[in-house]
Amino acid sequence: MDISLILDAIVAVLLITTIGFAVVLNRRLGVLRNAKSEIEALIAQFAESTDKAGSGIELLKDETKRSGEALQGKLDAARALVDDLAFLLERGSSLADRLDGAVGAARAKIATGGASKRAQGARHPGRQSSVTPVGADGKPGDNANTSAGADSGPGDTASSGALPDRPGPDSGARDLSAQESDLLKALQGMR
Repeated sequence: MDISLILDAIVAVLLITTIGFAVVLNRRLGVLRNAKSEIEALIAQFAESTDKAGSGIELLKDETKRSGEALQGKLDAARALVDDLAFLLERGSSLADRLDGAVGAARAKIATGGASKRAQGARHPGRQSSVTPVGADGKPGDNANTSAGADSGPGDTASSGALPDRPGPDSGARDLSAQESDLLKALQGMR
């Protein structure tokens, strides 16, 4: 055999192998070309998503800034309300203290006034200081000094036209209204 024939056969086998590798390579390059368009579409979508995310982040920053400003405004308003409420509470407390002092003073005045009335009643057992005796003519006076007042008993008021020495059923109401008027005067004096 001839060496040239053997070399031709080896070259033919190598050429067939090269053609086979070229076909496989061509197929893979075709897949890569097809994938290249898909990759380009994927890259375009990724770029678009990145742009959307960037604009979303900007919107989020703007919204956060607006929300922060709104929240700060509400916090400032709340602080002002807290200050106003603290001022009102302080004023209310001082007013309550003054009112409590006035009520205490009025109660003390009523208590000392009631004690002096009881002491006066003990000195003059037949006479009430809260009831002003009325004479027969309807004007204030002392019926004990009149003859009708001196002669008549405690139950004999119809014949004399004068008030009895005992307090009437409404004298407690008169004392109460006097006490109330003292309390009202004391409260008005605090203003």
